[in-house]
Amino acid sequence: MTKQHKRLQAQGVYGVYRMHHLEVALLNHLYTVCDVPTHTPHVLAGMSLSQLADAGWKACFTLLTGHPDEAAIYHLIACYDLITEEIADSHVFEAHSAIESQAHMALLNCRPVHWQSRFDDALLARLFTLPEHYNRAFKQRVLSQPLTDSQAMSCLQSGCFDMQFSALLNGYCQSAAWFAEQLFAVFSRSNDEQIKARLLCLAGLTGDERWHEPCELFCAQHPQYSVEVLSHFQHKTALLMIIKLMGKAHVATQAYQAWQCLTNKPLPQVPLLAAVEPHNINALQTSQLQQAKMRPNLDAAEHERQRLALIKGGCVLNGVSYSPDNALTALADLAGIYVQRAALKQFSLPAAAMLYYDPLSAWQWRQISSDNTAGMAQ
Repeated sequence: MTKQHKRLQAQGVYGVYRMHHLEVALLNHLYTVCDVPTHTPHVLAGMSLSQLADAGWKACFTLLTGHPDEAAIYHLIACYDLITEEIADSHVFEAHSAIESQAHMALLNCRPVHWQSRFDDALLARLFTLPEHYNRAFKQRVLSQPLTDSQAMSCLQSGCFDMQFSALLNGYCQSAAWFAEQLFAVFSRSNDEQIKARLLCLAGLTGDERWHEPCELFCAQHPQYSVEVLSHFQHKTALLMIIKLMGKAHVATQAYQAWQCLTNKPLPQVPLLAAVEPHNINALQTSQLQQAKMRPNLDAAEHERQRLALIKGGCVLNGVSYSPDNALTALADLAGIYVQRAALKQFSLPAAAMLYYDPLSAWQWRQISSDNTAGMAQ
């Protein structure tokens, strides 16, 4: 079940109730086997879930250190608030800020309430001066609180990309005037494909059509990042770019996966050679057709794009049309990191940053999204 959970989570978008049922089944399995002492799973080191809950975060850290490959189990336990201990003192988080404590800090970040702590300017100053001394999860957490323009610029001028990206996400969430220019600047300065992929994911959420050309070029050159990157280009105007990429042999498969993630619309397949020599396709022998690689029918894709354009809502995810200001209600039956990122502009910092960085459990997402929707209705 843990493998099934990991595969589903990796899709980025899925039915919220489907994930909830799977997560509850996983927890019920843990409860059941813990009641049989001879079958207590090694991941809990002989403890029951109730005992682990009472032991608190320190016990969880010990288990995580001993069984790092089982991190998903501990994250699920944390996501369902089975660890009742809550941490409000920001100094406790700083105690887990070192590079070697990355896994511990990431586990603490599973709890939305832990994102509410504020950090003082003295810590920010230390972070700006020696960013290499702190782990990524800690930097994400600290820089999720609202930053002044001066603080954001200090991050952007840092040689640490985690600092730069945290500032950019902060600026996006706050609709900062400098955000668009700085996003282009950081992107143009980097030659690292992983960094460019992360920046393009954020760029896709903006709906800025100036990013279509650099995104298309990047995905054509680096197909391995294309599914994740293109799945963030949820504005319907980006579908033309994805259709073009589906016509390129070396990236067609990845572009089609992103197409299905966005539109939930399977397309008929045609021989890839038809895209190159349509006038000769009838002359091909059957054996040649069978050996030819297939690609999605681009005419069918264009018809679907035109159909979606007529539906209210400038964005689409999993076949559901939405606009950035109604994502929570329009995508209410869905969950996943792509859904969270689609809706994060409806949240304020630091919650918005949390939604970008960490995939929530289905239970957490339903709770947070319903609370936020209720708050907007008041």
